Amino acid sequence: MDAIKEIVRLTERIKKTKDNLKKREGRLEDLKKQLNLTMVLTDTQSITRHGFTVKPETKRYCTMKKEYEPELLTQLKAHKYGDLIKETVHYRALSGLYEEIKDNQDLREITSKLNVHEVSTVSLRRTGGN
Repeated sequence: MDAIKEIVRLTERIKKTKDNLKKREGRLEDLKKQLNLTMVLTDTQSITRHGFTVKPETKRYCTMKKEYEPELLTQLKAHKYGDLIKETVHYRALSGLYEEIKDNQDLREITSKLNVHEVSTVSLRRTGGN
């Protein structure tokens, strides 16, 4: 089928494009780190070139240490930071649970509260031959 050939071609092209994008994003991050370091070491507050102003900045990202998660959640609530806490269930985990319990009438109270969206597609795996 011509559709299969086109699916394979587009899949391979997208993979190559994603790989190239990852490499370029990595190079971009390296350049940003180098420029930041140079600007900090030379005490440069900002640079304006080609219609852009560049300033050094540092961003901080924090995550909870798993072993302290329950204790930290309790402390956040106690210190009135409870609004930071969001309870979520990953869609893949929920989809897996749905597959497991969908035919169980005793658990209908759970499945009736889920939005179930199905997408029809084809799977594509490379085989040994062409």
